[in-house]
Amino acid sequence: MSSNSVSSILDPKYWAIRKIEICAQNKELELDLSTGELGTNPDSRPLDQLPPEIGELTHLTSLNLTGNNLSSLPEFICRLHNLESLGARKNRFTSIPEVIFLLPKLDVLDLAYNLIRVIPNEIHLLNNLELLFLYGNKIDQISKDIGQLKELTFLGLDDNQLTDLPEEMGNLERLEELNLDGNLLTNVPASFKFLLSLTAINLSRNKFVDFPKVITQLPNLRNLMIYLNSISALPPSITRLKKLHILNLSSNKLTRLDPAIVKLPYLEELILDDNPLENPPIGIALKGIESIREFFSKKDVSKEGHVEVAIPNTAKQLSRWEAEFGEADDIDSLKLRDFLNQRFNFIEIDSLIFELKRELKKIGFNENIDSDYFGGHGIGRHKMVLELIAFCERRDLLPVLARLAYLKIFPKSL
Repeated sequence: MSSNSVSSILDPKYWAIRKIEICAQNKELELDLSTGELGTNPDSRPLDQLPPEIGELTHLTSLNLTGNNLSSLPEFICRLHNLESLGARKNRFTSIPEVIFLLPKLDVLDLAYNLIRVIPNEIHLLNNLELLFLYGNKIDQISKDIGQLKELTFLGLDDNQLTDLPEEMGNLERLEELNLDGNLLTNVPASFKFLLSLTAINLSRNKFVDFPKVITQLPNLRNLMIYLNSISALPPSITRLKKLHILNLSSNKLTRLDPAIVKLPYLEELILDDNPLENPPIGIALKGIESIREFFSKKDVSKEGHVEVAIPNTAKQLSRWEAEFGEADDIDSLKLRDFLNQRFNFIEIDSLIFELKRELKKIGFNENIDSDYFGGHGIGRHKMVLELIAFCERRDLLPVLARLAYLKIFPKSL
């Protein structure tokens, strides 16, 4: 065999043309020219341009160009008017090739892992698109016309450079899954509340400091990923997500959970790794949702998510309690401070701390606390009272402290 013959056989275009010929002869609906497929041939070098013979395959419904070295698509691609699926990830496109917008039947477009920076206005021409994969690009701008993709059910924008999103994305009424992890987002549009078909959203690895409250208005959400951000608190409205199954909040700055969150009826997985949690303690949180439920159950979570305490049950006792603290489930830190400071001569603070420590062990709270924890022996008693109250307030333990203090003053009342 001549060296020219060997060179022709090793040319990736030769194998591409052979596949095109077989596809034409057999009227095959799918053509795979990905490097993964070509890798079984003697030479797996990627294509840097497409053979014009592809333009004759007008019956084609699926074309896979993954892993080549393409920076543009030729005009003859528009002849593939029956094409429904185009895969061209891992190429060298810096923009979405214009010829793609001339494929009216396209419902799957995969351009992941290219160098694309903008989703242009022409995107609305792909009005049959159902699945759009654009992750791993350099996208920092999205045209508002993306809101016209009324058939879109999946949108993958992971690992791009987005700092904001157009309000028109709220018009994607059939969208079921939205991946936005690995961007630079600090918020999402208010229009997201109209994404009523959305069942899964990934907002991880962004720049969120505040939890995006609009997400709690998504009635069909089942899977919420928002790990690796800087969120320090969850809004009470998160309990609206009645269909939520999985919630990943790992690697944020959460110190406490609203106990009501564990009452979400379908919540199966609550991931809280790498948070400075105090309530529940991180050791309990790492054990999973059932341990968290048990922790809050032992604390007797009320309907409003507060700790229920044993309040007086006679009229006289109830009157005295309400005179001191108001409603039983509404323990105010200032009222408690005044109560303790007015009567601290009648309360042994060390004894109160000992009782508090014992009560906390009953509910699985194992933080090592003693008098030194609240300033040491040299600190004034007024200051110690303030630190003790602040400690309990940060951990939603004011009702427990109030009950213990009340018992110290009025031991026969409860």
